[in-house]
Amino acid sequence: MQHSLFPSESQVHTFEACRIEHFPSFLSSEKADEWYAALRTELEWTQDTIRLFGKEHLIPRLNAWYGDEGTDFGYSGIPLASKAWTETLQSIRSRLEVEFELSLNSVLANWYRNGLDKMGWHSDDEKEMCPLTPIVSLSLGASRKMQFKSKDSSNATRLNILLEHGDVIVMHPPTQEKLKHCIPMMKRVSHGRINLTFRKCLLAQ
Repeated sequence: MQHSLFPSESQVHTFEACRIEHFPSFLSSEKADEWYAALRTELEWTQDTIRLFGKEHLIPRLNAWYGDEGTDFGYSGIPLASKAWTETLQSIRSRLEVEFELSLNSVLANWYRNGLDKMGWHSDDEKEMCPLTPIVSLSLGASRKMQFKSKDSSNATRLNILLEHGDVIVMHPPTQEKLKHCIPMMKRVSHGRINLTFRKCLLAQ
């Protein structure tokens, strides 16, 4: 895979035989600012609920799911019907597809409104996901830490990556099969962060 405009900018992390590429400042600050402002108002944000131990709880972030026709999705018991691409999301998708030579047909957007919003340990390994296609994740807004750990409980090692405004990470297979990741709470962060994880869904038959 070639990255025509960023051949020397990638920081490669190898963990449990998984390859995670980090592209700091993939976007200019001006373009990152433009897209962050547009996404805040353009996307149809919702705050879903999950059931834990018989009780319903609001998830600690807002989200939205967009994609091609036939890319309906669900996680943690939350069904997500794909919405039609917005102009901004289409622009972002097109740029990432060109840069990383991938076909990406869906995106999960998460809006962490401040450092109290978070994402628990999980893998993006749902049956709807194409296991052979990397997941490309764009960060906009406040800097937040992303952590990785092995699904093998005997390995206590953690990989920490600080994702800043305009950064991209590419999680290559078999990252979702072998690792879990999370966005932990960072109480001192007062600003919001929008994260876009572009994927390739297996289209519904």
